[in-house]
Amino acid sequence: MNRLDSRNVLSALLSLFLAMGIWYFLAPTQLGGWVTYVIVDGNSMEPGFHLGDLALMRKQSAYQLGDAVTYQNAEMGRYVFHRIVNIEQDRFVLKGDNNTWLDSYHPTRDEMIGKLWVHLPKFGNLIQWARRPLVLALGCALLGGVMMSGLFLSPSQHGKRKGKETFGMDDILKGALYLTGFAAALFLGFGVFAFTRPLSIAADSFQYQQDGRFFYSAVAAPGVYDGNVIQTGDPIFPKLGCVMNVGMAYNLTGVGLQNVVGTRIFFARVLEEQSGWQRLIPLEAETTFSGNTYFNSAQLDLCQIQSLVASMEQQTGMRPSTYTLEVIAHSTFAAALDGQPVFDSYDAILPFKFDKVHFYLAADVKTGESLQVTKQGSGNGQGLLSNTLSVFGLEISVLAARVFSLIGLAGALVCMAAFGWYFLQGLRPGPDAIVRLKYGGLILDARGLTFQQNLPIVDVASIDDLARLAERQNTLITHVELNFMHVYIVQCNGALYRYYFSASQGEVAYLNSPSHHQLPGYGNAHDETIDAAPLDDSYYEDYGQNDSAPANRAGAIPRRR
Repeated sequence: MNRLDSRNVLSALLSLFLAMGIWYFLAPTQLGGWVTYVIVDGNSMEPGFHLGDLALMRKQSAYQLGDAVTYQNAEMGRYVFHRIVNIEQDRFVLKGDNNTWLDSYHPTRDEMIGKLWVHLPKFGNLIQWARRPLVLALGCALLGGVMMSGLFLSPSQHGKRKGKETFGMDDILKGALYLTGFAAALFLGFGVFAFTRPLSIAADSFQYQQDGRFFYSAVAAPGVYDGNVIQTGDPIFPKLGCVMNVGMAYNLTGVGLQNVVGTRIFFARVLEEQSGWQRLIPLEAETTFSGNTYFNSAQLDLCQIQSLVASMEQQTGMRPSTYTLEVIAHSTFAAALDGQPVFDSYDAILPFKFDKVHFYLAADVKTGESLQVTKQGSGNGQGLLSNTLSVFGLEISVLAARVFSLIGLAGALVCMAAFGWYFLQGLRPGPDAIVRLKYGGLILDARGLTFQQNLPIVDVASIDDLARLAERQNTLITHVELNFMHVYIVQCNGALYRYYFSASQGEVAYLNSPSHHQLPGYGNAHDETIDAAPLDDSYYEDYGQNDSAPANRAGAIPRRR
């Protein structure tokens, strides 16, 4: 490998490390990175942030008052970039810097996308411009042209013809070097991530969540609804059918919760809000459950509820236009976490409004919130728990992740050092480089150059002798690289003066004289190798006066045996 190839390898290696560093710090979450790119759309965060600004967000383990964050708003179905102004238990209260009102939706920590890391004014407009189809197409075409030009314009190496590619051991080792560099960058990034996470976490910082989802249905009268069954969210007319089926599915989630047991009860409540009058209607008696899930279901007689209200009106004289019907699910549970008890309760309400004609979901409550009720909870334990990381769906301890990253990084660095040592050998100047450094102005590289036939060959002791002869004769040194040999030739005085050495070993090659196919156009009829001590000027002068001197003086010059 020559100096240029080695420099190219080192430059590519540095570029690879730079690219890996950029990837680790700036890769988007959609591609496995840590950064979410948010383009400001609106004026709610002015004057600090304006329309078209780019905000880089990073996920945090904890958020504080005053943090500018992006969260997922379930009501709006989109991401919102606002600032935290209050924290209520496990939910955050947010507000735009330019708004006079608070956000109606209070997200949990799991709904937080990230905290502001970097603010780049107007960069969002640039990204939106670059995402246009025409710009993307032109950019891809330009990138492809640059890459293809690199293939077509790459210079030939070691005398190979342009356009004729070879694939040797150096190419394989270069690829291995790139792979080990990539692996080292991955292990380094993984190690940084593992070493920034604590080995253990306090047992008093666990969280759990209780979810309940309501549903209801009834038989539909033909021609009134689209189908034969009234679905959740539709109004119900008791005149068409009195029975409504109602239910709720409950689920408790929490890492480490064990031996979950509890009680549940399902009932309905009819009330008149202005006066406070209410009646309770049992739907399911109190029942015990075990495990993380249970299911409530019952039937409500809507005609009976209307009769109950009518009886109350007749006896009291009240005549409100509408009433409220609440379907209520109440439960309590007990569990264990790391040997410590955990207790909590759960209440979920599905509210209806009704009159003398129909029952319908309460308009002042969003449908999504009324049908699904979520409650976050936390518990207090004692001691420390081993912290874990999720890697491609697998849970491994932070300690194991640290050890794995160190071993992987060490192995990758050892391989890189071995490959780097191999390629650095190419930086050492070889004999050919030294020759060109000293006599580059006298050397002419021969490709297809022919020599006069039937000339004897005289091997000189050093390149210095050959250079002195070329300077004296006012001619050039012809260089031919054949069969892993560097051959330097000066043709003068009816002979070929030659100095050669091995291109692979970097030393003088004690070989027989090159054959005619090694020196183009040269026949080996008089191919006799004459081994000479360093030649002096008198030898050159005598030899130049007599064309037969090499043969006549052969006995005076020792031959190589």
